Amino acid sequence: MMRNPLSKSILVVLAVLGVQACSSDSGTTTDPDPPPVTPPPNVAGVWRYEAPSLNGTIAGAPGHCRAFDGILTLVQAPGSYEFSGTYTGLRLNCSAQGSGGTWSFGPFDGDVIRGMVDDDSNLVFAFDVNAWLHFAYMDPARILGTAAVDLMIDNEEVTFAGTFSMMP
Repeated sequence: MMRNPLSKSILVVLAVLGVQACSSDSGTTTDPDPPPVTPPPNVAGVWRYEAPSLNGTIAGAPGHCRAFDGILTLVQAPGSYEFSGTYTGLRLNCSAQGSGGTWSFGPFDGDVIRGMVDDDSNLVFAFDVNAWLHFAYMDPARILGTAAVDLMIDNEEVTFAGTFSMMP
């Protein structure tokens, strides 16, 4: 029995079309509404700054500093994770146990530098004096965190560290 060459060609064409039909991606759809992009937390505004308990060692004795009266004005461009600003009126009172020594610093005025906030409301920023660093968390009503500052007390560089808060 002799086969018709035309029927063999038709079978090949039908097989190719069938493979193409099965491999097409016609069953998938694209999402017309992608998920919304959440803007970074907004830290811009005027904040009262206080660090009631910064601890260190002065001349071998436990020392304590309290920062107060600081006003921070922070600016942040819409959609930016970076911020900057200024601080004014910041004062420090320090004392050393046993020595009776007390020291007062300030008022300090300057710039808030290297400010960053992430999607989880964690912040990091610094003051432009005395290697004053901050690591914090922002909730809707305040910013809370830890701070470290280097001070010169009686010709000795002393690092104090502790907690701070900022309220609008």
